[in-house]
Amino acid sequence: MKVVPRTIGHNLMIPDAKLSIESIDPFRQRIRIVDPSAPPQSDAHLLGELRVFDARLKGPSQMNLPFEMDAIVIDWLTFQNPKAAFTPDRQKLPGQQYPGLGILRTCMQGILDLAKQTSKEAVVNIPEYYHNAVLYRPAFRFSSPEVEGRFIALQKFLSPFSLAQASNLVTDQKIVVEPDGKPLVWRPQEQVLGLIPRISDYFTSLPYIEKVKEAEQTYHFCFE
Repeated sequence: MKVVPRTIGHNLMIPDAKLSIESIDPFRQRIRIVDPSAPPQSDAHLLGELRVFDARLKGPSQMNLPFEMDAIVIDWLTFQNPKAAFTPDRQKLPGQQYPGLGILRTCMQGILDLAKQTSKEAVVNIPEYYHNAVLYRPAFRFSSPEVEGRFIALQKFLSPFSLAQASNLVTDQKIVVEPDGKPLVWRPQEQVLGLIPRISDYFTSLPYIEKVKEAEQTYHFCFE
């Protein structure tokens, strides 16, 4: 399939950009946007890629109820502008080769539409980096209230910094968890956006909120 977009985020003009949709396996799909004018083996060839899969997920609940959901899981999502350069205003985020396209919200709307059309109960993201978790908020919440509370405390601690600075500090393990003095190690955890009351109500329930607040007050950070 070929598309001829006027622009692809941040005024990137790629008149001959191509869109491909393929099944990696029966449950995993991949959508790619590529620039055919760039060498296929180069990083500049890829403008965007989304990989999602269907999953039936189970997890611990704070309400003495089974926390199960039929979800679309975002396995991989990247957008990049090979024609742009990083600047003081657009600093490099961990894992980036080129600046992003600024179309995350547009893409997320498409994912939500897909999830609703296929009667999914939730969309799940597993952020590889700190900045991924920040960008998916406030719609997504960590399924574990302890992880959510720790994340909120970490966000407040890093609020004086830009997103790029904060994410690099986390990735480089420059932050220490008090009082044990151990470096903070970012471990990907499930962030969930509930699409039905049974899931969304979990994140607004009193037990979940209380445990989030407890964790937020427990965790304190400093720099090494």
